Amino acid sequence: SNAATAATANATVLAFVPCKGGSGATFLAANLAYALSAQGDCKVALFDLNLQFGDALLFLTEQKAAHTLSDVVQGIHRLDVALLKTSMVSVAPNLDVLAAPADPSQAMDIKPEHIDALVRLARRHYDYIILDIGHALDAPTIQALDKADKIYAVLQSTLPFIGGAKRMLEIFQKLEYPESKTELILNRYETSCDVNAKAIQLSRGKPSGSTRPNHYDAAI
Repeated sequence: SNAATAATANATVLAFVPCKGGSGATFLAANLAYALSAQGDCKVALFDLNLQFGDALLFLTEQKAAHTLSDVVQGIHRLDVALLKTSMVSVAPNLDVLAAPADPSQAMDIKPEHIDALVRLARRHYDYIILDIGHALDAPTIQALDKADKIYAVLQSTLPFIGGAKRMLEIFQKLEYPESKTELILNRYETSCDVNAKAIQLSRGKPSGSTRPNHYDAAI
């Protein structure tokens, strides 16, 4: 229907970016994608934009990706929903995953305009688009952050993560993102950890911030 088309044309784009490697950003992105897809008729796309070392697909399925983001980019001149869908792995009835390039060297072929075209197309065919972005920001991944409606910067309660979070917030300011667009997520939170006080203080310096509890056994 026209109403349904209008709704999917305004798909919500959520980006997850680690403040430092090993934050758990991919874990959170993949699990949120799955949870959203399990709610009613929501169609969800997960794009692995950790261009050199992406492994988001492994968090959801043992299926291998026959095609990846680099294949989509090679056919960007004929990009349509059919090409996009055939390039993705369907891991659940309402969840499709576009895997990162299999060869890290292929990341060099991905340009900001490719990310722009990809997200614009996906907005018309999905209700939610989850972007899993690597720690090393470059022109294509900054383009992805630009396209996001909300950015979740993920950290843990150690001093290196806190330093990384401060730098990430500075980058967001330089990119002139409104504060309402970004949120810190303190992952693997434990009330007994002294360093948590500094991490919580940092996250509370934002208009919005949240914690995710440490539950290593369940996560593994």
